[in-house]
Amino acid sequence: MIEMVEREEGFSLNQASSLLGLDQHRMAYIIQNMESRGYQFTRSSAGTIEIHEQDLMMILCFT
Repeated sequence: MIEMVEREEGFSLNQASSLLGLDQHRMAYIIQNMESRGYQFTRSSAGTIEIHEQDLMMILCFT
């Protein structure tokens, strides 16, 4: 049996790019492009982007 566990905290840019097998610069470019089209990522109190599972799916659409 497979058990799904939702992750409360988001992934960092480094973690997400590693998960998707993308270069960090390419990932940053995709995120900038998505934000310029109105997509909103969750930001931490420090101002860094937190990438969640639904964000990963959207990023995959842009690759």
